[in-house]
Amino acid sequence: MPNTAVTATPYPAYTALPDVPADLLAAITNLEKFAIPRFASAGARDTAIPAPVNGMVCYVTGTGYQKYESGWTALIPTIPTVPEMASGTASVSFSAASDSTASVNFPAGRFSTAPAVTAAVFSGAGAVNGATIRLNGVTSTGFTILLRLAASTTTTVQVMWIALNAP
Repeated sequence: MPNTAVTATPYPAYTALPDVPADLLAAITNLEKFAIPRFASAGARDTAIPAPVNGMVCYVTGTGYQKYESGWTALIPTIPTVPEMASGTASVSFSAASDSTASVNFPAGRFSTAPAVTAAVFSGAGAVNGATIRLNGVTSTGFTILLRLAASTTTTVQVMWIALNAP
């Protein structure tokens, strides 16, 4: 039987007598080397492949892709957990004062613990030059912005904030 050039998979010669079961078995047996077998557990893998050789690859449910190099190891490293994150803007209104506060609530259930939060003045009248921002009482559900302006004024200032909780 001749073989393909790349995978050396046997196929019947045009002049050969047909033997479909044997021809298919030869082709499938050869192609199995190039498939990635899937197993329900490491035990099922070890039963099906009692003598693995270096370079073999498989997929184990709940564990992921594995390769054999003197032992089974993760082929693809565990994907890191995505950080919890939220961002937005808050309006801080002033009425003839230099200090004002605004409460910010995070989306429900976004953070499991208090995140790190930063904020900056996004827009406002000229009185925001030299403004200072303090973030108080940060919890997993929200925080309070204290904005202090250089002079008393009546205005509304937009504050942009970002909260991040790395896993």
